[in-house]
Amino acid sequence: MIKNGKLIQWNDDKGFGFVSTENGERYFLHIKAIKRTTKGRPQIGDIVTFEAGRDGQGRLLALAAVVSQLARPIKKKVTSSGWDLIDSLTLLLLILWPALIWRSGLGQLILPVVLLLSICAFIAYGRDKTQAQNQERRIPEDTLHGWALLGGWPGAWIAQRVFRHKTQKGSFRWTYLLTVIGNLVGLWFLPVVYAAATSA
Repeated sequence: MIKNGKLIQWNDDKGFGFVSTENGERYFLHIKAIKRTTKGRPQIGDIVTFEAGRDGQGRLLALAAVVSQLARPIKKKVTSSGWDLIDSLTLLLLILWPALIWRSGLGQLILPVVLLLSICAFIAYGRDKTQAQNQERRIPEDTLHGWALLGGWPGAWIAQRVFRHKTQKGSFRWTYLLTVIGNLVGLWFLPVVYAAATSA
């Protein structure tokens, strides 16, 4: 059945949103289901003509959608790398990080562990991004922060920028920065802890 509705919610970063019809039905719309748009990317308020469907769990889906975009003011295009204060602080700490590893005298032990943890963090971010797009069960934020705190924060930071994931949520980003600082503080005191443990 072909229906018309209005796009009432749209997350361009994740590529999905919701269409509301005149009788109040809400249809999930994924960017892969859009056949074409009249111009540019979908935006809230656009009119959507679509084929009504359901997923395996019976939820309403908008399929084979055509987005008719309303006239909107022409805005000057501003290019941005998405770089913010937290990225700048993370980069500064990343420069400090090798010095702390060298100071610890345990580089041969730390580097392989950090590399493994960074790979795990990178994979976790990528998987969470995919699960978000597919409306599947998400990886808890505490788990993502845990990988960073243990030493995988370089991989987590790279994943945020590569996947454009978790970059808009301020509380998550500041908590991530705290995990970086916490890890570096632990790295600073590691030689003392290691010396005490080996001499005991």
